[in-house]
Order: sequence, then C-alpha cells, then structure tokens
Amino acid sequence: MMKKNQKYAGWQTIIFWLLWSLLLIPLYFATAAAWIVGSLLKTFNEPMDILLTLIFMLAIIMLVLVIFKSWRAFINHTHSFSKVLGMVFTGLLVIPLLTLLLGGATYVQFNNQPMSYYQNNYDSFMEKHASQLSQAH
Repeated sequence: MMKKNQKYAGWQTIIFWLLWSLLLIPLYFATAAAWIVGSLLKTFNEPMDILLTLIFMLAIIMLVLVIFKSWRAFINHTHSFSKVLGMVFTGLLVIPLLTLLLGGATYVQFNNQPMSYYQNNYDSFMEKHASQLSQAH
C-alpha cells in the first residue's frame, strides 16, 4: 500500500490538470510522425525511415509512461507537487526535445551519404521493376 504524504491545494489541482492535458499534444505529434514515417516502410525501406520510426515509437512509449506515472502520483498523493510537475515537464519539454535532436541527427547523418548511393539504389530498383512499370503504361 502506498503512503499518502500530502493533499494538494485547489490551485495545484487546476495547474496539474491543465499541464497534464497538454501532454497529449506531444503524444499526438509523436504518434502522427510514427504513423506517417512508418507507413512508408511498406514500399520504401531506407535505414533512416526505420530509425526515425523507432525514435518516434520510443518517444510514444516514454510519453505514455510519463502520463501514467504523473497521473498516478497525483491521484495517490505519493509525491510532492514539485516532483509531479517535474514529471509533467519531462513529458512536455525533455522528451520532445530529445526526440527532435535524435531525429535531426539521424536525418543529417543519413543525408550526408554521397548521391551515388541513392543513384545505385534507384537504378537497382528500376531494373527489378522495369517490366511492371512498362506494363502500367
């Protein structure tokens, strides 16, 4: 059984629920980004797309954990208000910032490959599917 250590004031309850509901915004964007990039994986398996999908999925998991743990800590009064707000701000600021930095670093790293790499992949794709493309026209 968890020990309850304090009762929150009315203004603290209002601030918590307002900030906690804002956690749904980065969760929405991470989910949308994972869905958009992940939907490309059916036909176009670039390492950058796979890695970006994994980064966004990791962000979703971390945000869901923060949402659940902060809600549970607030409802059960197991942490001080400052610790609960720290959890919420982790989900509002730290996780989206880390996701942005990791995604940006992945994008820059994979886009620094020489154009011959992409040209070779395009040429091999066209050779494999040339008959299908000519039948479509």
